[in-house]
Amino acid sequence: MKMNYIQYFEQNYSFIKREEYKTSCLSETDKKILCEMGFPITECMPSFLYSFNTSMEVPIYLEDSPEYIVIGFSEWDMPVCVNQKGEIVTVVDKEEVFISSSMECLFTCLAVYLSYTDRLKETDEMNVPISERLEQSEILAKERRKVVKALRKELKQIDAKAFANPDYPWAFYLEELEEGIL
Repeated sequence: MKMNYIQYFEQNYSFIKREEYKTSCLSETDKKILCEMGFPITECMPSFLYSFNTSMEVPIYLEDSPEYIVIGFSEWDMPVCVNQKGEIVTVVDKEEVFISSSMECLFTCLAVYLSYTDRLKETDEMNVPISERLEQSEILAKERRKVVKALRKELKQIDAKAFANPDYPWAFYLEELEEGIL
């Protein structure tokens, strides 16, 4: 039986709703996600979507580019936005970098990713006593690759376009996760 990841998300995380999005040009589905469900509050976000736009002081439209609706920020303070096609992108020097096909795909992928975080933590060498790290290192790396492979497979089923280019944030992030860089 497939897990309902959005339900998992709602049961395991707190959310902040932003009513300001109701008057935006977002699709009704996206408005429902942001205004009724809200933004998840978690410390375990991937670096390309480090935080959501939960502050009432931060406008919902990208400065100088009102066609972009800001939903969050990367760890490098790049705005993560919804473009006019409903895709999730980051905007760097007025150029779009694709992240996800839709708000629903993004939230579902985030829920899947967060459901794997405990399994990924189990493969972290830092959780092993120093005296055992050398002998456990390859075993943990193999297990981490296995977990990331399963995660990648699930994420691709949700949003194949997010993995169409190895430079897209999800693909790049999972590659670094698999290599133990993150």
